[in-house]
Amino acid sequence: MSLLPNRRGPLSIILQLAGFAAGLAMLAWCVREALRPENRDKLERLGDASPTQLAGLIALSLASLAVNALSFRSLLSPVHRLKVPDILAINSLCTWLNYLPFKLGAITRVLIHNRRDAVPVFTIGAWFVALALVMLSVCGPLIAVSLLRPTVDTIWITLSPLGVLVAAAALHLLARFASGDAGRSRATRLFSMLTLGLSARPFAQTPVRHAIAGADMLASPHAFSATLAWRVIDLSLQAARFMLAASVIGHSLSADRALLAALAFFLIGVFSPAGMLGTREGGTAWLLPLVASSGEDTSWFAAAVLIVGASELITNTACAALGLIYLRPDRLLRSQRSPHASPLPENQPSSTPLPSPDEARPGPDQSDHR
Repeated sequence: MSLLPNRRGPLSIILQLAGFAAGLAMLAWCVREALRPENRDKLERLGDASPTQLAGLIALSLASLAVNALSFRSLLSPVHRLKVPDILAINSLCTWLNYLPFKLGAITRVLIHNRRDAVPVFTIGAWFVALALVMLSVCGPLIAVSLLRPTVDTIWITLSPLGVLVAAAALHLLARFASGDAGRSRATRLFSMLTLGLSARPFAQTPVRHAIAGADMLASPHAFSATLAWRVIDLSLQAARFMLAASVIGHSLSADRALLAALAFFLIGVFSPAGMLGTREGGTAWLLPLVASSGEDTSWFAAAVLIVGASELITNTACAALGLIYLRPDRLLRSQRSPHASPLPENQPSSTPLPSPDEARPGPDQSDHR
């Protein structure tokens, strides 16, 4: 199976480039808002920022980047183990590539994990879907409660974690129902019913077993709870970064507004179809005034968003360069498989009978299911 499309149609290329240009236009709009005359004094304060504040912005961006990497690693651990330095380097490089169009970050992540770490392509797809579901179980309730109760008070503090726990528990229980041999049997029976008994054979084929490995990831209590915790920690770090950026220019940002800004900044970056450069900054700067109180001055917020984006870009660029050096792309291009991966031992219980990476790797006379 090819990891890259054989060709991109002209329309796809045009749309990607147009989306990237739109992101740059949004970034330019955000800069213009920050440079409005009423914000000049706030930007001058940026030059008076203490080393501690600037170091704090970089440290929070660095911590967020590391936590994102660890969330990827923890969720995959029930079916395939990755070393911490490896996932940190891969995530740093792919996060930086996410600034660019054509989904270069996602494509590079698939290529590296498949060729270097011997993770089957179908498993990678299931991994991405499972991680998206975890993010939804965290971000969905927080967004809903914050919109209904825009002030962090006793009710907000009660409803937000309760909503996350309910959504996470529902996702985990559903995954347990669909995981392991029993889950495969249930899925086979359900598939047979839906197709009027025509065929349930695809569930016995190796690619499909890899593709539904996401249920095994989400069904693991340790992997699921660790990934959920990393996601909550990441949102907390991003919210703290917005609060610190506001303080740099002499303003205070409440915890509820900082959380909404962090959610918008994160989700826009995840779902930007043509690169996240500019779309997160412009989108977040445009969205926050919509939930502001009547008459509240939000003209300064664009400057805070730019500070957050700039500190993250500096951090991501430096870490991506280090990650590229560590990964040795010349070695990646020469070999199809690397000893860096740490698959589960054969005698370790697992919720799925997936073959080991060595078994999944095709031999000379086997067809390549990857």
